[in-house]
Amino acid sequence: MLKKVPERTTLIGRVRKDSVFFHPPQVQPSHGRKRKYGPRCPTPEELLKDDQRPWQRVQAYAAGKRHQFEVKTLSPVYTQMDKAQTPLRLVVIKPVRYRLSKNPNGSTRAGLPHLHRPESAPGKGAAILFMAVGHRSEFSG
Repeated sequence: MLKKVPERTTLIGRVRKDSVFFHPPQVQPSHGRKRKYGPRCPTPEELLKDDQRPWQRVQAYAAGKRHQFEVKTLSPVYTQMDKAQTPLRLVVIKPVRYRLSKNPNGSTRAGLPHLHRPESAPGKGAAILFMAVGHRSEFSG
């Protein structure tokens, strides 16, 4: 599936919190097969809990309004899912506190609820995503 991402296309998907990713290889051997994988990256769950990596605040438009949330990213990374053919960006989204709000008619909307983030509400699990970009130059530099 990741091999067929067209140019100028971003594929976003969820991964398990214990998924394995690898950094690019730091050096290539002078003889033999080229290395596809470098050192192992932290798992998405380890990245979520790592206090040494700062959270980045981002905004997104959803459910009719802008929302702010925090993410940690790691790129480029490679996975065995596609045999290290595509550089990926791992995105871990900090758990967001939310509750469903009622529509003017008194019911909650099925499918796309309005989200509110009261500070007293407990957070749910983190969303862990990967992004495969159909153009390798995004990750160079």
